Amino acid sequence: MRESSGALLIFLDDDNVPASAYLERALRVLRSHPHIGVFGAGKLKPEFEAPPPRNIESLLPLLALRTVPSVRWSNHPADFSSIPWGAGRCVSREVAEACESSIDDLGVTSVLDRQGKELYAEGDDLFA
Repeated sequence: MRESSGALLIFLDDDNVPASAYLERALRVLRSHPHIGVFGAGKLKPEFEAPPPRNIESLLPLLALRTVPSVRWSNHPADFSSIPWGAGRCVSREVAEACESSIDDLGVTSVLDRQGKELYAEGDDLFA
């Protein structure tokens, strides 16, 4: 976040490829709804190089995949159906900086963010 300079930060992993119009749409949302600090993709659908084996289909929801039937906006922290999660989470610069300051004050980065070669990392979920 400290190395970025834009008004909008979009979080993707190196193996995520957003839809071709995703960045344009995200900027449009930010401009038309400046009061919204965090939002995300309504559809997170994988494209596999080869079909996954049938015996792991039940595990696919663990990949943070989802499709929401309609646009949902909320500022209620218990409204889990509208919490933006997964690839493509968008955060306004203002919210990112406020969150970063709060995280630094709490000193929780060492607990929640990726350390070394560990795969566990929940630092970006703090925005939600």
